[in-house]
Amino acid sequence: MKKTFIAIALPALFLSCAALQSLIGTKPEVRLKKFDIDSISLSDITFLFDFELTNPYPIGFTLDDIGFNVRIEGNQLMKTRTKKGVTVRAGGSEVTSVTVKLVYLDIIRLIKDYTERDYLDCAFDIDIAIPLPEAVQSIKKNITFDYTVQKKIPAMKPTFKLANLQVKAPTMQEIQKSLVETGKKNLDPVKIFNVLDGLISGRGAEAVTSSIDLTS
Repeated sequence: MKKTFIAIALPALFLSCAALQSLIGTKPEVRLKKFDIDSISLSDITFLFDFELTNPYPIGFTLDDIGFNVRIEGNQLMKTRTKKGVTVRAGGSEVTSVTVKLVYLDIIRLIKDYTERDYLDCAFDIDIAIPLPEAVQSIKKNITFDYTVQKKIPAMKPTFKLANLQVKAPTMQEIQKSLVETGKKNLDPVKIFNVLDGLISGRGAEAVTSSIDLTS
């Protein structure tokens, strides 16, 4: 009985090994499917990358995870791994997303001429491991593949400006209340109102000629 089992199992094992050698020569495809800005603030920007993994095999597989090493202009920025359980059906594709946060100060420290750049070279070193069927795991547990995907990303440089700025003069009542609270009852609220109203309305020096000593 034992000999019979060996006689049946050996051809299957050799067949599995031959199929394995054939599959090793076929590499799943990884490509960048989508690139977008996820969020942006005054201190950092977060990019969203969607990677598509295509399965060329006649059977599906489930990855433990996918590793990403992110480099900006050749400088390593971060390492991350996707959640476990990425499954790709036979002959199908699956998309996994990765977010990369770039802090402006960190990038400026890494890239000296950052403020003069319009785009930066971003590279993803990707590694995946496809587990093999249990029947051949005594020979080889998984097949590993490495990829590098490159993308130019904009060198964001936030700028600041005032928009729709409005300055409103205090009312006569507000001026009178302020003079009472500060103990400057000897000042004329009408003159103060005229000076402030002239400055804000743009009448300029003409209105300021009757300046008031507020230190009294």
